[in-house]
Amino acid sequence: MPKAPILVLCHGSAGDVHPLLGLARRLADRGHPVQVLCGRLHLGAAQRLGLDAQAVDTDALPPQAVHGPGLWPAPLLWRRVLQAARASLPLALAWLDRWPADGPRPVLVAGSFALAGPLLRELRGLRLLTVHLSPAVVPSDTLAVRLGDLQMPAWWPQRWRPATIRWAERWLFDPVVAPGVNALRAEWGLPPVQRVLGRWLHSPDGAVALFPPAFAPVLPPPGLAVQQLGFPLFDPPRADARCLADDPELLQFLQDGPPPVVFYPASARRDARVFLGRALALVREPGSPVRRAVLISRDRDGLQALGPLPAGVLQRDFVPFEELLPRSAALVHLGGIGAAAQALRAGIPQLALPLHHDQFDNAQRLQDLGVARWVRKHQSATVLARALSELQSDPRTAQACAVWRERLSAAPNALTQAADAVQALA
Repeated sequence: MPKAPILVLCHGSAGDVHPLLGLARRLADRGHPVQVLCGRLHLGAAQRLGLDAQAVDTDALPPQAVHGPGLWPAPLLWRRVLQAARASLPLALAWLDRWPADGPRPVLVAGSFALAGPLLRELRGLRLLTVHLSPAVVPSDTLAVRLGDLQMPAWWPQRWRPATIRWAERWLFDPVVAPGVNALRAEWGLPPVQRVLGRWLHSPDGAVALFPPAFAPVLPPPGLAVQQLGFPLFDPPRADARCLADDPELLQFLQDGPPPVVFYPASARRDARVFLGRALALVREPGSPVRRAVLISRDRDGLQALGPLPAGVLQRDFVPFEELLPRSAALVHLGGIGAAAQALRAGIPQLALPLHHDQFDNAQRLQDLGVARWVRKHQSATVLARALSELQSDPRTAQACAVWRERLSAAPNALTQAADAVQALA
């Protein structure tokens, strides 16, 4: 019997897209016809996985989006999200039209901000599974999410939280996101909606949260079902990645001295010069705990502008984290959920330097778990060195990291479970 066709819509950084590609691969392995719509930046990764994929835009996130303010969602980034949705719809509809009306009904799978997913659900009456990757995007009347410097205090009474969240949706978020969404809906003859982030984005057919309850428990409001699984921990083959076995210089570097600190400015950042400059300042800081480091960034021009690398520092475009991080002393990153999960699996401390979007919320949760500290972007190398030194010398941090390493090593495969959830809608 033919299996249901599945359309997977995913846009954003590698941390947003790669888990959806892993899910698509599992569904294809189960015999489903699968089509992936993603940004051009990730088309190669999808194709290296053997997936049928189409690119829906011509470029990655613009620099303004990844350098935007801490308050999420940034208007520039939201415009990019809308552009991806507008470009996705004709491609998606053309693919859906290929399937006969008397065959299995297609199923939609969409990342949190793949807006074409909920639009297609309404236009074609199809079932949709929403895939959430970080706590900041999951609808909840109880979860205290941090958005930049904004956070609902822990002491805020539970009975007031739903009203507070609705107030924020009406006066902070909908004015930014609803006009563009409703303009796009009008183009397709759909009526306007409200509470875009808190309700409309999330499919009433079902959703999965790909992070474990121990990281952030999800209590969705009435009417929304969210199945909480675990971290996806998936990296597809990358053209710019070299495994340790194929990189004798890096392998020798790891063998010749104490574990290095890894610095990673995130895949969405084209211009990582500021982050890399802070990394090198931390290496050069007197008394710094960082004497050996690996810089993971494709921004070679930005790095070259900073001058020669100090002794004990290597740069690589990318190295699979599942190989590198277990042999490292710590990870310094921006607070992205993908990098955070990889460091939790490796059992190493983290120093987070959040800039925007969900990074502040992730960084705060890591700090609350005892595995990390987070530091504001304007802090000096002296402050960073002190924070990292305290992390590496605190036995409580080491114990918390070990607990997470053991927890994730024993956890079931979240993408396999997510594939089960998709098939339940078929």
